[in-house]
Amino acid sequence: MPNRLINEKSPYLLQHANNPVDWYPWGNEAFERARLEQKPIFLSIGYSTCHWCHVMARESFEDPEIADFLNRHFVPVKVDREERPDVDEVYMAFCQALTGSGGWPLSVFLTPDGKPFFAGTYFPKSRRGNVPAFREVLEIIAKIWQDRKAEVEENARKMVDILNQRITLEASPDFDAERLFHDAFESLSHAFDPQWGGFGPAPKFPTPHQLMFLLRYYSKYGNDNALQMVERTLEMILTGGIYDHLGGGIHRYAVDREWMIPHFEKMLYDQAMITLALVEAHQCAGNELFAGAAREISDYVLRDLAEPEGRFFFSAEDAESGGEEGAYYLWTLSEILETLGEEDGLLAAGVFGITEEGNFMGRNVLSRRTLLLQGEDRSVSEKIGEIKSKLLRKRYERLRPFRDEKVISSWNGLEIAALASAGLVLEHQRYIDVALRVARYLWENMKDRRGYLAHTMFKGLSGSSGFLEDYAFFAFGCLELYRASGDPEILFIASEASRSMLDIFWDPREDFFKYSVSDGPSLDLIPAGYYDGAVPSAVSCAFAVVERFYRITGDPVWRDVSDKVSGKLLTMAQRTPVGATFFLSTLLESYLPKEDIVFLPGRDISTGQFLTAIARRFSPGRVVVCLPENDGQRRTLADLIPYTGNMEKIGEYSTVYSCVDGVCSAPLRASEFLRGF
Repeated sequence: MPNRLINEKSPYLLQHANNPVDWYPWGNEAFERARLEQKPIFLSIGYSTCHWCHVMARESFEDPEIADFLNRHFVPVKVDREERPDVDEVYMAFCQALTGSGGWPLSVFLTPDGKPFFAGTYFPKSRRGNVPAFREVLEIIAKIWQDRKAEVEENARKMVDILNQRITLEASPDFDAERLFHDAFESLSHAFDPQWGGFGPAPKFPTPHQLMFLLRYYSKYGNDNALQMVERTLEMILTGGIYDHLGGGIHRYAVDREWMIPHFEKMLYDQAMITLALVEAHQCAGNELFAGAAREISDYVLRDLAEPEGRFFFSAEDAESGGEEGAYYLWTLSEILETLGEEDGLLAAGVFGITEEGNFMGRNVLSRRTLLLQGEDRSVSEKIGEIKSKLLRKRYERLRPFRDEKVISSWNGLEIAALASAGLVLEHQRYIDVALRVARYLWENMKDRRGYLAHTMFKGLSGSSGFLEDYAFFAFGCLELYRASGDPEILFIASEASRSMLDIFWDPREDFFKYSVSDGPSLDLIPAGYYDGAVPSAVSCAFAVVERFYRITGDPVWRDVSDKVSGKLLTMAQRTPVGATFFLSTLLESYLPKEDIVFLPGRDISTGQFLTAIARRFSPGRVVVCLPENDGQRRTLADLIPYTGNMEKIGEYSTVYSCVDGVCSAPLRASEFLRGF
């Protein structure tokens, strides 16, 4: 008999709707029952494409005896971390503080008023070394709650107070921003793996925003080591097993130093962020490997994660196929020979590092550590392309991984930015066209019951109200799309989204952004939302949006918000510079030579031609405003950017004005301006 999750919209929660566990979704009903019966809450947080979430579900949540014990002694609550990032963030912070690590599935025990008192991640069905069995954990927690309830509640209260104090930020009155840039660079240099790229030991995550910071550091200071770290890391990622060499796309992380063995789920946000880093690295280094991978990843997203009509993107693909991790991506030597024949099969084995023994449980994760790094002539490249196509067609015959068709506003915003950047720099108009369609559709249709931007949508039904990350990432995506297209409608959408972000999430008492304004049970722990992790933090991205709008409009409202946010984020960055690299990237841009350009299209050079020409050079400090030819749009744009109101072309020719802080130079013909590019 289904449990309460059967009525939910989240694919992850629906995966658990037939568990014998009496799951509640996150909400008042669960907490009211816990208070009434004075039972602790068992909170399980995961996501639909998480391998170890599936394992724990099969081992424990589908076991009738474990489910019976859990139902009798606890109030079980299931949360999709992608649906409720605020809930995930606060309890993950507790788990990391308690155990020194975190991950999913996240298993947390709460008092009836939601305060955490014990946490872990995956617990096996049977004890493994020092890791207790899940049933053991349940029995111990139930006994402690029964015998020492008051002590548990007091300790939980103290822990919540300590954690909230740790995340409180005060504005930094005195700071040396350039010292922080150097500190972040030195921290990354110290953690850098010179042999295999990346930072720190295994497991290794791509963390593309760290690479984007290094590219800005290189642009500002000319430090070749910064560029070399980026190039080495991307080369090792793109030749390792974390990269899908047949279908494109990047897996979530690698379990080893060499980027060879991945956790096989593919997340939309990872595709977006690595594409942004690849495009920028290609601009800096001119490496066609990076450009080719950016195209392959973008094509993968459009082929396998886009809705059929191209109006939005789905969230992720699972690590498993048929209950087996990585099954969709793994090959034996005999499968290769059978698919390609002996001659091409042996060539493929050499190219992709395929052996009889395999490198993953008797099978092979494909890599490109042989011919590619030694260089290959055109005929070999063409033959490898044919081999890849044949293997991909064969792979399509396999059972596909589950695709989470939940739509997340924030992740779509990042992908809009990625397609815009790739489309502009790689001169691929289709990417820009899709990004335009997605941005317009989401802003018009992905709304909650109050008409605000929704966080999620599933099968046409919107979920909870948007969080700060949704508005920030969506506005960021639209600003990148405006940079690529010059479409004034997209700038107007970005402006509306950014103004809404201020109206909804700005807290004038704290002079800082709130992470969420959501209904349901209140969280005693405060979601911070300001550390840059696998993706940039919500506050870091909001700061980037605010800074960009100040540069575009000169409106002092944006400057005031930017100063207040940066003052507090600088405090955090001084503690952990590597946890603030997206924020520091935006701040570093303000220390680069400013290129504020206003372009008026004429008969000789179109807006698209102009934007493509100036994108050939990496210049993160550049802001471009393109004036529309439509008079109505021109007047609307002048309301947003007053200093553009009286600008005129030189005759019928495309014209450029260079501006600093709203003060612009004399007009110059665009053809003359572009001679420097």
